[in-house]
Amino acid sequence: MFPWNMFPFGKDMKGSFQGMKPQDIEKYVQETMSKVFNQGINGAGFPDLSTNSQTNQDSSPLKKDLHSAHIFETHDYVFAMIPIKDEDCLKILKVCHTSNQLIIENYPLEAERQVYTLPATVRKKGGAATYKDGLLEVKIPKNTDLQYSEIDVKEIF
Repeated sequence: MFPWNMFPFGKDMKGSFQGMKPQDIEKYVQETMSKVFNQGINGAGFPDLSTNSQTNQDSSPLKKDLHSAHIFETHDYVFAMIPIKDEDCLKILKVCHTSNQLIIENYPLEAERQVYTLPATVRKKGGAATYKDGLLEVKIPKNTDLQYSEIDVKEIF
């Protein structure tokens, strides 16, 4: 249950806003929003956009490409968009997957392996990969497992 008593708006909050001018309310909202976004975004694991992005990344261009993979799901499929600059890599590249991971073997170098966690479980068969304009697109159908089991909850005294 959410602890509503810790929420910043209490019964006395209405009275404190009634005496304020519109400029004071706007100033209060701006200060609060700046505090939340300055602390909250960096604390939640989002990258700090105010610093130089090149200092946070590895200097190797191959490592830079690995971090730019974009994986998302739709109603029926999971898509992975992986930029691959060198078309010659496709000759030795292997694409495999488990029910929740996408595995790219022999990229960026031979005998290397990249593993990406998928946002949903996928089917064993039916996946396809295409390469166009420097982008490897992997499309895998989602697993719609409608079987579920109920678990009894026992009360312990």
